[in-house]
Amino acid sequence: MGTEAAVRSRPIEAGTGSEALFGSLRLRLCAAFAFRLLALLAAAAALAFLALMAGDAVAVLPEDVRVAAPGVLLGLTAVVLAMAAVSGFRRLDALGVARRFERRLPELGNALTNAVQLAAQPAGTAVGEVLRKEAIKRGRRRAAPLKARALEARPAGWAGGALLAAAALWGGAWALFPDVFAAVLPRFLDPRGDHPPYSRLRIELEPARAEVLYGGQVELRALTSGIPAEKLFLAVRQGDRETRVPMFLAAGMAQDDAARRVFFQTLSQLREPTVFYATDGRARSVYGRIEIQRTPQLSSLEMTAHYPAYTGRRSRALKLKGEVAVPEGTRLECRATSNRPLARGTVALTPLLGGAATTVELRPEAGGTEVRSEFAVTAPVAYRVTVTDIDGLESTDSRGGRFSILPDRRPTIAVLEPGRHAVATPDVSVPVHVRAEDDYGVASIRWYRRLNGSAERSCAMPLRTAESAETISAESGAAFSLAQLGVRPGDTIEYFFEAVDNYPGGPNIATSRLFRLTIISNEQYREILRRAAAQRALFQHYLQFDSWIRRLAERSRALEEKARAADKDGAPTEETRAAVRDEWNALRRELAEYHEALGRSLQHPNLFDIDPALKARLAAHREKIGAWSKTLAVSGDGIPAPSLADLGRLRRALAEFQREQSEQVGEPVRHVQAVAALLSRAQLFTVLAERQAELAHMTERFKAKSGALPRLEQMQLQELARVETGIRDALRQLMDDLPKLLAQLPEDASYEKLRKTAGAFIEAVEKAEIDPDLALAGRFLAELNGGEAYPAARRAADKMDALVKKCCGGQMEGLGQQCLTFQPMLSDCLGDTLQQVLAALGSGQGPGQGGQ
Repeated sequence: MGTEAAVRSRPIEAGTGSEALFGSLRLRLCAAFAFRLLALLAAAAALAFLALMAGDAVAVLPEDVRVAAPGVLLGLTAVVLAMAAVSGFRRLDALGVARRFERRLPELGNALTNAVQLAAQPAGTAVGEVLRKEAIKRGRRRAAPLKARALEARPAGWAGGALLAAAALWGGAWALFPDVFAAVLPRFLDPRGDHPPYSRLRIELEPARAEVLYGGQVELRALTSGIPAEKLFLAVRQGDRETRVPMFLAAGMAQDDAARRVFFQTLSQLREPTVFYATDGRARSVYGRIEIQRTPQLSSLEMTAHYPAYTGRRSRALKLKGEVAVPEGTRLECRATSNRPLARGTVALTPLLGGAATTVELRPEAGGTEVRSEFAVTAPVAYRVTVTDIDGLESTDSRGGRFSILPDRRPTIAVLEPGRHAVATPDVSVPVHVRAEDDYGVASIRWYRRLNGSAERSCAMPLRTAESAETISAESGAAFSLAQLGVRPGDTIEYFFEAVDNYPGGPNIATSRLFRLTIISNEQYREILRRAAAQRALFQHYLQFDSWIRRLAERSRALEEKARAADKDGAPTEETRAAVRDEWNALRRELAEYHEALGRSLQHPNLFDIDPALKARLAAHREKIGAWSKTLAVSGDGIPAPSLADLGRLRRALAEFQREQSEQVGEPVRHVQAVAALLSRAQLFTVLAERQAELAHMTERFKAKSGALPRLEQMQLQELARVETGIRDALRQLMDDLPKLLAQLPEDASYEKLRKTAGAFIEAVEKAEIDPDLALAGRFLAELNGGEAYPAARRAADKMDALVKKCCGGQMEGLGQQCLTFQPMLSDCLGDTLQQVLAALGSGQGPGQGGQ
């Protein structure tokens, strides 16, 4: 032992030491030892870490274990490495290497050991020194061919195999269980991170991050996959508190893929930051987080309008969209609600028409989230509402809008009866019916009247009020008792009505237009009735006879066809013969009635020049029918049923009567009617042009007036507006009627010139664009704006006058007379019939005339 210790401790002489004996062999042995040690430790560490991951996948290791495990594993590896290195490298000195070779290779004997020991211990004598050096040389020769792998091949291969086996085990496990590695490995690499434990059930949260207002709510959804989840819980952590609530399976998901389901839950009244996750008890989702926005927000803004008493409206909540119109003096109750407890609120009011802005303070309820106050609206204002919470934080958002003043409109008044200029005889009572409407209420209706231009008299009329969704209406009735007034034919009563509303700042007044009641004699009244009857019955009795004989001819033809069909099928039955006989007798009786009606019509007075000729033709026609009816009556007596020959004779006779009646009476009358209808409507344009020129002249005196007008002038403008509207309506109706009447003209070459002339007139009126000017003038007159109304009224009058000069002037009437003269049945009897018919139709009268 002493010699061995000396060998290990003494320095080796240059060229004779162990380094010279083994050269680089010892270094290779140290490297092989280091590789073996590191490979074994790496394999062991890999297996240990794999075991930890498997343990976490199966048993979910606590966070502290996962945090400490890598460090502990590395520490143990380092300790083992250090201890093994110290022990191993000490055994790899020159003497240790020599002995290991001698044990492995017995043929070496102890030559290597002796050489190492003698190299470290010089001899005391010369002979001993020679022998020592010889022994060293001999040991060097024996060590020269030695290889390190003779000692380390098997151990090094075993260590490499262990490392490869560990790597293969890792690779195989990763390939077979990638989802396990994906879930577990991050839990060790980042043990304090948010990495859910491995589970075949995977849970995803939506949303994973959210920000809500203080006191708000959020709906969370959990999507599961992997394996079916029967139930989930939502774990909620606020501060140090953690609670779990069940989540609900979304409707319709249970019938889908069992592994893919959606659960939901709503978290409400959130007032502090919240961490949450979904779990089934073992598996869980990643942690979600909800941040709380503590700035107060305006959750809602409500305003209730308390209307002034005179409006009669009940209080109601307003819809704060866009500009809101309220009556002047309306008090608004404002209520603002926030998500935070409030200390106060403000309503900033800015007048829209100029002026200083004001602020209304909203006061909170005790410890609540609502503030309220009231303010009155007397002018158009813009408002802006903000709130401040108990921590002094002011809301970043605000609500605003505008309030405009809803003007108290003037009432409207309508005279329902008579409602127009009228005529009456001195002994009648004329009823009067008036209706007034206002947005808030009608205070009174007064009736003003005067006789023959005398001073006005007025009286208050009794009211019957009714309320609708938008207006308040009042109706009143009375009567003109003309007998009590003592009026006489020729007298004129002018009257109008005035409605007053209940507006405290007014009142507002509306007046009707001026009406006239003209007193006429009974003889004048009967003449008006006669003229109206003539208009209604113009040529109607001639056309009625024409239609009557046509119906008789059609019935006779149908009766003959029925009898022939029965005879063709064989011997007619008794029922068929009875039906034919009944229809035959009915035709005979109706033909007799027709004969008698013709006789009565011949006694009517003649209204037109054409009447004598038409009556003469009807008389001849009646005589033929009477003579033929006598022969028909004789031939029909005493026989049970008419023969086919009798039926044929009746059909031919009635067809001939119908043809003669149509040619001699029906067609001439229809020609006159078609031309008269077209001309009467066309001549109305001349009347309308005259009325428009008169209206423009009457409007001219208002063109320089502005500001408030006296009541009488207001009434005059209202009357002009009514007349202008009547002219416009009549012109529009005329332009609708003319093309229809033009199409009713007979298809005869003699009417072609009249047709072209009328068509050119229609086209000229349309190109003149008169209607827009009439509409503009009517609107300005209704607005009591005579200055703007006059130019439009004058333009319309000038256009209409130019058209009258160009297209009218009696040209079409002459063409109409010429067309009728060319008709064979009218040429010798027309006379002044066309002019008489036009007069009966009221041609030449404008609106307001003709019995008004």
